[in-house]
Order: sequence, then C-alpha cells, then structure tokens
Amino acid sequence: MLFFATLWSLWLNRNELLFHGKGLNVAQLSDIVLIRVDWWARAKWPHSPMSVEDFLRNPDYWCRPLSEKDARVKEVWLAPPVGAVKFNTDGAVKGGFGIAGIGGVLRDATGKVVFEFSKSIGVADPTSAELMAIKEALITFNSFDRDKEIILQVECDCSNVVSWLRQPSLSPIAFKDLVAQCLGLARNLKWELLLVNREMIRHAYRLAKTGIEGE
Repeated sequence: MLFFATLWSLWLNRNELLFHGKGLNVAQLSDIVLIRVDWWARAKWPHSPMSVEDFLRNPDYWCRPLSEKDARVKEVWLAPPVGAVKFNTDGAVKGGFGIAGIGGVLRDATGKVVFEFSKSIGVADPTSAELMAIKEALITFNSFDRDKEIILQVECDCSNVVSWLRQPSLSPIAFKDLVAQCLGLARNLKWELLLVNREMIRHAYRLAKTGIEGE
C-alpha cells in the first residue's frame, strides 16, 4: 500500500506544480503519503485505537495491527519505585504538520503530582513535539532543588524518539539537534527512558492538547 500511496501522492503533487505552480516540499509530501496509508489501514482495522498523530510518529505500527480484543485492553499508570520520580511527556499536533503543543506531568513514588506543564510550541511535526516535550521535562527537572541521587523516569509513547535517545547515531539529520539537546540536559542525571502505551500517559496527552488550544 505504501508503494501506491507514494505514486499517487507524487502524481498529484506533479499536477499541482504543472497547473498551479505550487507543490509540497519533501517533508510535507512524506507526511501526506503516511496519512494516506493510515486512512487505508484504518479502514482495514477499524478497531485500532491509534490516531493519525500516533501513526506519523510510529509508521511501523501497522505492521502488527491490534485485534479488536487487544484494542480494548486498558493500561494503567504505574508509580515509580521509592527513590525515583516519573515524568510522563507527550506532544500533540494539528494534522501531520501544524500548530503543536507539549505536555508533561511529574509524580513521586506515592503518585502525587509534583509539577505539570502545558505549552504551545508553534508549528511542528509530531516527532519534534515529542522530543520538545522531553526536553521541557528535563529542563524543568534540572531546575529543581532536589536530591542528586533521585532517579528520573521519563515515559514517552513514541518508539522512534525512545530509540534515538537510546542510540543517537540512529536519529535522522532532521532530529539530531533536538536529540543532542535532550541528551545534553540528561548528561548529569540518573534517568531512565521508558516506552509506554498512550493510555499510560493520557494526562500528559491532555496537557499537550491544551497547549494547542492555548496558541
């Protein structure tokens, strides 16, 4: 399906250039292709809980679609162990590239909310929004007067971002600066980066959506 979505998108973009003198850049064209694949996959697997934003961040998701039964399974937030705190982060974008917001909530081992943020970041793609949410969380945590031995757990639902922060050499050129900035902020921290289902960070997602509305 990706092959046909790519051909169709290139053909339409070519017509726009020929007859209207305007077209999409490579990044925009790539997002349009993924959105068309997502529409097809959503028609085939209507019970999947994944949004278009999720798919743009994790295009390999549809390789293993959820069954209707799996889609109904709810995951719950888990408190960090004693001696650690947990920052849930998320980003939200209008469409594949548009007005974006970031959100984060920090909780201690008892589940008590210590801090939260909700901000607009202007125009961005979903992956950049995810990275900027983690960056904001790290900036915030570094600003606290705290025990230097405390462990920070950061939870994110974007598999690409988690992979790149664990192995920076894998990150695409377009995201290398943001990845480097996050790792620089985390250099002197005892921290863990965890990949989770969106259901486990739903409060952070709501904060990110609120950030969009605050634009």
